[in-house]
Amino acid sequence: MLLGAGILALVITGSACQLQVGGGTAAHSSPSPSPSTTGSARPSPTPSASASPGQPASVWVLPPVGLNIRATPDTSGQAVTVARQGTELTVTGSQAVGDRIWLKIKAKDANGTEGWVLDRPDLVTRTPVQLQVDAVLGYRLLVPAGWTTKLDQSGAVFTSPPIQGETLTVRTADSPDKLPTTPTQSGQKLRNEDVEISGKTTFLTVYRLDRGGFETTAAVRLTPKQSYLFIYDQYGSSLTDANTAAFKQILNSVFLTDLNPPSPSPAASPTPT
Repeated sequence: MLLGAGILALVITGSACQLQVGGGTAAHSSPSPSPSTTGSARPSPTPSASASPGQPASVWVLPPVGLNIRATPDTSGQAVTVARQGTELTVTGSQAVGDRIWLKIKAKDANGTEGWVLDRPDLVTRTPVQLQVDAVLGYRLLVPAGWTTKLDQSGAVFTSPPIQGETLTVRTADSPDKLPTTPTQSGQKLRNEDVEISGKTTFLTVYRLDRGGFETTAAVRLTPKQSYLFIYDQYGSSLTDANTAAFKQILNSVFLTDLNPPSPSPAASPTPT
């Protein structure tokens, strides 16, 4: 759940990057009297990265199964390693490849691996996050760093610092019809949006609250005996719409701990780009 101006301050959606390709203009050389027949082949250029306006200083890994760090900015490039969920990646540059933006990064972990990751909102967030694990109810997720946590028998409440005015509430039940009715406060429905939670496709619903602010909810049945309701409240007189992008990033990070995810490995096929 995680994540910036409204939980994860996302970015996550593609702003254009200005790139320097190569290293400037090559100087012309005088022609040689005769071509050499013994010279070695010119080496292939290595991908270069340059800082661009709006480039984040760091990003954090969202997918529960981790994220491939690749040797080159290409989805078919060699997977050097897999960065675990919640790992901070220091961004040292970026490169546009077609309509995609790749980030040159260095992982802030024990290995300090360097490489490339795809800049996509379901893969990385620009908002610092912390991993929360509810061992009793069997799930884990990412929330913005600095949020407080209160657990009870029916779920949890994650609260931002007061100046941000955001809360994330998680409720569970053994069937969807036993979950709380939404909206949990008086308000009017605005729209639905598709979202994925722990591999299940569902939708979130946005409500404008009568008291001011917005409530966005998403319900999903993740196992035959366990259903979840996620409630994301945002308050503030200056809000003109709900930050569903931030909420979606948090939902993208949800995972059932009982499913025992595979250990990160570059060869693991489920691992995201």
